[in-house]
Amino acid sequence: MERYLNWANAFLVVYSIDNRRSFEVCHQYLESLSQCTKALHQERPIILLGNKLDMERYRQVSKSDGITMASKYGCSFFEVSACLDYDCVQHVFHEVVREIKKAAKRKLPIHPLFITEEKPAVALSSVTPISATCKEMPSIAQAKLITVKSSRAQSKRRAPTLTLLKGFKIF
Repeated sequence: MERYLNWANAFLVVYSIDNRRSFEVCHQYLESLSQCTKALHQERPIILLGNKLDMERYRQVSKSDGITMASKYGCSFFEVSACLDYDCVQHVFHEVVREIKKAAKRKLPIHPLFITEEKPAVALSSVTPISATCKEMPSIAQAKLITVKSSRAQSKRRAPTLTLLKGFKIF
């Protein structure tokens, strides 16, 4: 578990609302996550997610049980149906990203910003002028687009073409 804490930005612990055993396993995961984060002094957002909301009639884990467990471990709680409600699942992942951003803002150390003007190392009088053999590049205002009108280019435009199947041309 500890190796995942080093690179993970957040944890989603998911259980099935129609399977009490999966909920009990989540309790074990949340317990080990809280112990590891305390030992490593790293705060990571944890989301407890009840899945299979579309199986409401077979529910074995109440919503209040999920809320109670989430509040015990200080994590967010959601119930979704991955099968029927894509928007709700998407909302959960957006919330996870928001939690990650909040955690990142809390961890950023504040350093003072100093803006200084650095002086050039070489004095301006020691710079040698450009030799006469070098040509200057035109500035943006002087640059022009020149169209070349050669007889060869014009003859290519007039060459007859044969179109096959509206997508292939034979020259």
